[in-house]
Amino acid sequence: MPVAQLSDKDIDGLIAVPKYLPGDYRSRLRTRARSYSDKHEEGQLEIDVQDTGTFRVIIRKIVLTCWTSAQSLVIYLQNG
Repeated sequence: MPVAQLSDKDIDGLIAVPKYLPGDYRSRLRTRARSYSDKHEEGQLEIDVQDTGTFRVIIRKIVLTCWTSAQSLVIYLQNG
């Protein structure tokens, strides 16, 4: 995957674009165990935005120990 060169202004513009979730987003983003890690769950959803491209929303849940866990939200932009 090529490395994207985005300026702060580019990133601000992408953040400002409205991204409307489909009605079934909760079931589509439900995390599931990944085959490559027993301590990692992930859910993904792609959102098409007119005149901008496709945003991929990724939710990750990582269990570090039985007492701690971490969650993250990653949004990727795919053009074309």
